[in-house]
Amino acid sequence: MKFITKVYHPNVSSASGAICLDILKDAWSPVLTLKSSMISLQSLLCSPEPNDPQDAEVAKHYMTSKSSFEETARYWTEIYAGGPGPKSSKNVSSFARDEIAIAGLDPQHVAQFEKLGFERSKVVSLNCHVFMLQLSEVLCILLD
Repeated sequence: MKFITKVYHPNVSSASGAICLDILKDAWSPVLTLKSSMISLQSLLCSPEPNDPQDAEVAKHYMTSKSSFEETARYWTEIYAGGPGPKSSKNVSSFARDEIAIAGLDPQHVAQFEKLGFERSKVVSLNCHVFMLQLSEVLCILLD
């Protein structure tokens, strides 16, 4: 079982949609039904386990700034799953102002790339898609 829609959650891979849930791996049993699996998944989505993450960067974001994490999760829901948009113009401006937080990136890492002369929008856009690449690989892509 995995998500085909992008999900911003510590226990779901933002790259592959893989889910870190014990009953899908080690604790699986033939007596588990689809209903029990879905209930377990619902529970995991409502109560993230950041100490046992599938996506370490998202888990780090969750543990260091829960409000920013929640804003990013709402944004991903809106963009990738067609969820409801912000309810007020105040929320819209906060989305526009903090593209780094929305992308779930560390501001210090983005600043390092900016010091190297890269545009913030390119760094944020690229990192949203390939955040797992090593620094040298990202530099090669940005220089193209």
